[in-house]
Amino acid sequence: MRVALISDIHGNLVALDAALADVARQGVDVTVCLGDIALSGPRPGGCVARMRALGGPVVKGNCDQTSVDLREQGRAPDLMRGYAKFGAWVAEIDLWSAEALAAEDAAWLAALPMTARVELGPGAALLCAHGSPASYNQRLTPEMPEDALRAALDGIEREPGLAALASGHTHFAMVRALDRLTIINPGSVGLPIVKDAAGAITNPADYAEYAIVTWQDGALTVEPRRIAVDAAAVRADAAASGMPHTDRWRGNWLAG
Repeated sequence: MRVALISDIHGNLVALDAALADVARQGVDVTVCLGDIALSGPRPGGCVARMRALGGPVVKGNCDQTSVDLREQGRAPDLMRGYAKFGAWVAEIDLWSAEALAAEDAAWLAALPMTARVELGPGAALLCAHGSPASYNQRLTPEMPEDALRAALDGIEREPGLAALASGHTHFAMVRALDRLTIINPGSVGLPIVKDAAGAITNPADYAEYAIVTWQDGALTVEPRRIAVDAAAVRADAAASGMPHTDRWRGNWLAG
């Protein structure tokens, strides 16, 4: 059994198409999306359309719910307070991308489940969530202390037959073991993050990240993949989309 894991697309259709083209060459049995599909990028509807057409399991991300909330509540103070650390221009992009969704696509996002389970083989399953099974806002990271990780997972690492947990949200690829459980983060398709030694963050536009999980002969292997993306095409697509603040958004997408 071979499973492709994609996550955190954020309306970047150019990067998503590059990732899906690579997935198609890998002979996977199913593609699972770990959420955050449409918000914060120039092609929200196109990215939802790709996910709906694939027909594989999709779980809800925090930004999928925010897409719905922004459409229903607009500039509600509680929603806008969440943008304080990012700036008003980020809120403007998110409001635009939420409103750009068709009502049918927004309803599809609203109805997404929090988790999905993929059977890898006899007695072996992959549990999929955006953050953790308990919350799409939970961050599971390489440096997270083991006791905190156990608390976040609330005992699922001891669940019989559960071989792996797929989790996105952080935009950082990770493979981490906890007892018999393998925790996998495929990174981000549409908004990968690079953090330098001083903690400064950039968002490269020239690659997309995903992962392939293989279960064979009772053993699990994980292949993180990084796929080249045409950064100029990402920027040109944003400029053509009608999304506000494209120069600033593109300025945050630093090639190489």
